[in-house]
Amino acid sequence: MPRLSRKSHAPVPAEIGALARVLDQYEGRYRELRGVRTFGDYLRAPARDADEEKLTEPLLASILEEVLGYGKGDYFPQLGKSGLKPDFTPTDLVTHPFVFDAKGTGESLNAHVAQIRRYVDQRQLRSGVLFNGRHVRVYPRGASAPERSVSFDLVPLWEAARGERLPVGEDVDAFVRFVQRFSRRTLSTADKIEQIRNAEPWTERLDGAEVDVEFLVDQLRRLAAELVADVGSHPGELDAYLALDATRVERLLDELRQIALDIESGVDVTSLPTAVADWSAGGAVAERVWRQYLLRVAYLALTRIMLYRAWEDVGFVEKEDSTPCVGDVEDLL
Repeated sequence: MPRLSRKSHAPVPAEIGALARVLDQYEGRYRELRGVRTFGDYLRAPARDADEEKLTEPLLASILEEVLGYGKGDYFPQLGKSGLKPDFTPTDLVTHPFVFDAKGTGESLNAHVAQIRRYVDQRQLRSGVLFNGRHVRVYPRGASAPERSVSFDLVPLWEAARGERLPVGEDVDAFVRFVQRFSRRTLSTADKIEQIRNAEPWTERLDGAEVDVEFLVDQLRRLAAELVADVGSHPGELDAYLALDATRVERLLDELRQIALDIESGVDVTSLPTAVADWSAGGAVAERVWRQYLLRVAYLALTRIMLYRAWEDVGFVEKEDSTPCVGDVEDLL
């Protein structure tokens, strides 16, 4: 195809420029695998070896980060050929209800439709994305055909960014819509609560679904860590709670000392801090104890919230119009 003058067409959308920069970053990998320099030449060159692990998986990771805006901590990479998990799963599946999976450039995506549908069904997500370096295909839950409005080929976009074709057409429109739908988003706490409140009941979402226990545990650990980190921004609330009852301070100190003995059986309890405020910076043992205490409280809070939601879904308690706080759950226990 003859190269077009850049003056002869409209500006290339910024999203396409970002995609082309990612594709051009892998020049060294193209040369290593097929002896060529550019993305287009790589796809035209005869295949030598499988390139899923060497090229398409890292390429998809770069697209997630540099085009869709995900940080390293915003997704779980679960790479490999086992087929048990998708390659990339957003950590926040409430805000991002989809997964991404990479295949080699020599593989047909049609051969992996059942696999991506299984990933989507496992977690009752909205859709799954298949990528093989040539094509991006989006499969909504329950569909065996890709959603054409957000599925596209990469070569036309790369050529448009290089000025070798006009930046118009179905692939351009589909790519822009894809970026809008699958980019990382930040929801406020109120938005997240509203989204969870309007979600399908778990009794319906889990009908026929497989529970990924490993993923669930990872999510609970992440949420517990976030709760612990949040404590540091509200130091006055614990003081206010302890001030309401003169016995609370001593009960808390007793619990902290017991945790210290659990962590380090030979510790001299008389050397430990005597004021609650001193535990968070009271030396190696005291700081470990304080961290462990906060994690226990965080896990207890998460357990109570999950239990309350489970009771709502099975009708054991009446469904509330608003999301309950931990105090509401404590009233039930």
